[in-house]
Amino acid sequence: MRNTKAFIITSTLFIVLSACACSKKQQDNKFASYLPVQIGNTWVYQVTDTMEFAVKKDTQTVTITVIKDTFIDNTSQSFVVEESRWGYKRNIIWQLKNGELFKTGPNWNDNKILFKENPSIGDFWIIDTDYGNGTNFDDTSYVAEQYERYTFKDATGQAFKIQRDWSQYGKAQKGYTNEELYMPYIGLIKATYEYDIYGKHSETWTLLDYYTK
Repeated sequence: MRNTKAFIITSTLFIVLSACACSKKQQDNKFASYLPVQIGNTWVYQVTDTMEFAVKKDTQTVTITVIKDTFIDNTSQSFVVEESRWGYKRNIIWQLKNGELFKTGPNWNDNKILFKENPSIGDFWIIDTDYGNGTNFDDTSYVAEQYERYTFKDATGQAFKIQRDWSQYGKAQKGYTNEELYMPYIGLIKATYEYDIYGKHSETWTLLDYYTK
């Protein structure tokens, strides 16, 4: 009788844990599809890099592919993303947490929240970024515009313009402008990044083609 009770308790616990795991996996898959970050997803961009101080303008093709998934701290589903550009490859991390998609990488402008689930105009999110040498900036992103019907290639749906600003000690930093256009289930459609460091430097990203599950 004791063994039977132990078996029933163990079986019940297994079923509960399995149900929780399945629910978590389904939720993660929902986020992964919406944001979207499922394994195999690939985006091909045309990136134009303009450096005023060097009188230089380069246009390259950049490919981004989600190559595998993992977990950070055994709780947050994360993805290793391979970025191929300018003749080399590097890996960055996209992490799903509380309906938000975080990006982390080796460069000073890599660490930020890319997108969030079900955004609307006026929504904003802030992340404190350490740029080294004791320099910290608040990276503030907000939904500037929302399009109910936006068409890209054969897909039509909602799209959101995300504006990003930097501030230090509560003071906005001039010369830093970021605008990104996201479509749920597709990803980043286009973006403009402008920096004024030893002269003006800008990047424009335009999505040429994509494959998402």
